[in-house]
Amino acid sequence: MITKQNHDGIEQKFYFEPSWKAGVNFRKEFSKQSLIEIGILFSRIGGKEESTVPLTSSSGPTKEYWILKYKRHISYLAVPLAYGFISDRLVLKGGGQLAFALESDESFSYSTNSSVKLVVLYDESERPEIVDFDYGLCVGFTMN
Repeated sequence: MITKQNHDGIEQKFYFEPSWKAGVNFRKEFSKQSLIEIGILFSRIGGKEESTVPLTSSSGPTKEYWILKYKRHISYLAVPLAYGFISDRLVLKGGGQLAFALESDESFSYSTNSSVKLVVLYDESERPEIVDFDYGLCVGFTMN
């Protein structure tokens, strides 16, 4: 998915990359109508951003511009916990999830089209510090 913004001659594009989860769920039924489910999930999310910034000189706008590119990823270990209500056809579930960030990586580069030739001037990758954990609600259903 791509979103695009234009503001004061600066064009920005945001690319939301596919994320994925892999893990296991454990389910314990307490009666014919209730259950509890806990899981351990590894997930990876990310995105890219690209900005095109026109350059100006003292005489006005030029045909040159800067291209700024960012790429970010974060990997989480999540622990969802949900209570479920079992009916004849559906299992309705609701609960919460804690997610602990395991690693992150970020890269940044900028280049210019100076003389109508794209030149990469700077490229750096780093691992930004992860400060906290993430939490949220989870709601879902499955067919019986």
